[in-house]
Amino acid sequence: MLIAGYGDIGQRIARLLPPRVRVLALVREAGRTVALRAQGVQPLAGDLDDAASLRRLAGIATHVIHLAPPPAEGVGDPRTAALLRALACRSAPRALVYGSTSGVYGDCGGAWVTETRALNPGTPRARRRAQAEARVRAFGRMTGTRAGILRIPGIYAPDRPGGTPRERLLRGTPALAPADDVFTSHIHADDLARACLAALWRGKPQRVANASDDSVLKMGEYFDLAADLYGLPHPPRIPLAQAREQLPSALLSFMNESRRLDNTRLKRELRLRLRYPTPHGGLRSWAGEDLLADGAVDGKTASASVPVVAYVGLGANLGDAERAVRQALDDLARLPGTQLTARSSLWRSAPVDAAGPDFINAVAELRTALSACELLRALQRLEHAAGRQRPYRYAPRTLDLDLLLYGDVRSDSPQLQLPHPRLTKRAFVLRPLAEIAPQRVSPAALDAVAAQRVERLA
Repeated sequence: MLIAGYGDIGQRIARLLPPRVRVLALVREAGRTVALRAQGVQPLAGDLDDAASLRRLAGIATHVIHLAPPPAEGVGDPRTAALLRALACRSAPRALVYGSTSGVYGDCGGAWVTETRALNPGTPRARRRAQAEARVRAFGRMTGTRAGILRIPGIYAPDRPGGTPRERLLRGTPALAPADDVFTSHIHADDLARACLAALWRGKPQRVANASDDSVLKMGEYFDLAADLYGLPHPPRIPLAQAREQLPSALLSFMNESRRLDNTRLKRELRLRLRYPTPHGGLRSWAGEDLLADGAVDGKTASASVPVVAYVGLGANLGDAERAVRQALDDLARLPGTQLTARSSLWRSAPVDAAGPDFINAVAELRTALSACELLRALQRLEHAAGRQRPYRYAPRTLDLDLLLYGDVRSDSPQLQLPHPRLTKRAFVLRPLAEIAPQRVSPAALDAVAAQRVERLA
């Protein structure tokens, strides 16, 4: 599978795929190579703005997901044209999915919109997308590729950069007055990734589907919902005439179009069962993390002036494991907005549900202004920098960093579970944690893991 436009959604797609699927990502930044390989993804150097760099794509993949946006300026979408020319040079892919935008429908006056509605793009951005759609469908007819198109509305997710309206709410950006407000549609990033795969495997040839959730919300109602979840004030409401004078044109363009997407085809033909049918569930999907996403604890916003106490478990059993753990402790102390307030001794432990030699373990206590999401991503970056690979579950590792506790937050999302689900089952976590935070570990918990072999190092 080739993914062109390997950003947030591309990464979510890759995580959903079974190991037997070889994933290739088209990238133009050489600096991403190490991180992609750590994710089990093979990077392919290529630039959609340089057609000559795409020659190696010919015949390279049987399935393609195209998520790259058109250029920000100009007429048409030369990036899609260049990609399709390269793919057509040898054996064309069996299936291709293009991620378009619901903006190709233009303003529909709040009407329900099915995929058969005539396109009426009202912005240059949407017109470029409409032309790309036409090229994709023509490519499918010409090559026999089963080409599908997803028309995507606003994408959100608490763990997606800029994926919630929280920053907008904090800035106090106005929304339209109820009389002028517009209907808008949404899709959770995880559901969009699943929709891409559903279209790739199950989509009919040259078929379009609206990739939208079930919600029926006006834009201001969406912001009010988010504000209530975050414990923030509702945004001020202003009439459209005032918005045209006060707001930037890029923001205003979304306020000039009103439509409600019908997602019947998504659910019936592609047989996609939404995990987050409404933003209410999706925005709450991190159960604290996005009240968390900027560090909210117990309903209060944690910023640099109100740090959260977090505990991180460290482990390694490849290479110089002791050196790797000590280096990681030093690296944790250098994270932005973070202090390393305590570190345990080093402990040696036998592998539990894992392979390889004994582990070297430790636990660190941090006081951090990072959100749980940001802290988790920072830990993953440190793992990648240390050469961490995941060829299979519980494989030996050069460095393993687990977010054990983040204040008193509880979360049961697929991306982050807090407290860590195996916290109370591992002596190599409980013993060093009890060393620096005895109030966090009960005697009964220690008794339950007493049979596990762990040794405190001098």
